[in-house]
Amino acid sequence: MTIQEMEVINAPEAEKVDEIYAEMEYLQWKLRVIQKQNETMATKFTNTIEYQVDEEAKREKYIANLYNARIEYMNKFNNEQERLRRQMEQKRQQKKGGGGFFPPPRR
Repeated sequence: MTIQEMEVINAPEAEKVDEIYAEMEYLQWKLRVIQKQNETMATKFTNTIEYQVDEEAKREKYIANLYNARIEYMNKFNNEQERLRRQMEQKRQQKKGGGGFFPPPRR
């Protein structure tokens, strides 16, 4: 018996071949659907991560701006405190009659 004869004898029935073919087509369709779902989920995940990274960058920038504003305010506050301290010192010197280092305030 030749290989060709054995293939013919062992060949599945046409109905079985059609069933297998239909099953393969269904599985290929299902694979495409699942691949599309995976692509959609991956895109959504990527977009979510990018959004979160952008939001975190905005928060960090906001915090940095608040920190800089705090430093600027503290510098102004300290300068004002120093100015008031000098002004008080000048008044004390004037009361003592020494005149002090600073000229009298303008009015």
